[in-house]
Amino acid sequence: MSYRPSVLATIGALIAVSVVLFGGLGWWILVNESSIMGTGNEQASPNGRFVASASTLWRESPARGVEERWYEFCIIRKETDQTVVKRRMDVGEHVPVVHFRRGGMILWAPDSSEVTFTDGTDPICTLVVRQAK
Repeated sequence: MSYRPSVLATIGALIAVSVVLFGGLGWWILVNESSIMGTGNEQASPNGRFVASASTLWRESPARGVEERWYEFCIIRKETDQTVVKRRMDVGEHVPVVHFRRGGMILWAPDSSEVTFTDGTDPICTLVVRQAK
């Protein structure tokens, strides 16, 4: 069985174009795909009605590395699992990140009116409990 040169050239061109397109698509997905990852910790309030949660989160892609870093702090009412207060704080590119599983601390006021999140020594954020009925 013999093929004409124009048919072979067309098949070769289609294969080359397919390789370039699928290779480019694969590279685009690799470069633009990003994942959110993180760690965190929780601490119950002294009165047992609330839980303070601190998370260190980051978005990274295989091609570009870490793109964005932030903390999420929140106070959750235990009986309803409702978020009472929530705050996000972006972390600068050259600022050391605190991981609340190790090093960071969650410190409640004795009367459960507020909670302070620290890096172990210095405060990062304080949230006040809103006593919503």
